[in-house]
Amino acid sequence: MVKLSDINENNYEACSGLMCTQEQCEFTNSPVWSLLQAAYASFKDKSKLYCISDDNRVVGMIRLDFSVYDDYYMFTNLIIDKSYQCKGIATQAVRLALDIFREEKKFEVVRIHVAMKNTHAIHLYKKVGFVSTNKFSEKGLLIMEYSL
Repeated sequence: MVKLSDINENNYEACSGLMCTQEQCEFTNSPVWSLLQAAYASFKDKSKLYCISDDNRVVGMIRLDFSVYDDYYMFTNLIIDKSYQCKGIATQAVRLALDIFREEKKFEVVRIHVAMKNTHAIHLYKKVGFVSTNKFSEKGLLIMEYSL
């Protein structure tokens, strides 16, 4: 069973060792960078990094941004270890992240930024219900939205 949990002294080392495929590394931050960013960045009180586990085994991470932006939630740095990809874990993790945002009840929209070349991620997000806004971020990333 896939679940999201706090990153803590029991799982941070496993999170730091997550490996994406070489192709995917182009599109996301490394797990170590994500851990450092969550611990020390200026938005650390506005974001939370979660461990993704499946049957009590660490398989990934995701960062949820609760109040970094003025009128929407955002998630970034979704990483599923290459050994656990293509098993539906990312789909379940995104749905769990959306549930967390729903429970917060602050905003009605979740946005993500995704590289146009990252066709696997675009497929995943569309499958979960995100739609393209046909707009691009300052970094040239496609902006997709989900209405809670």
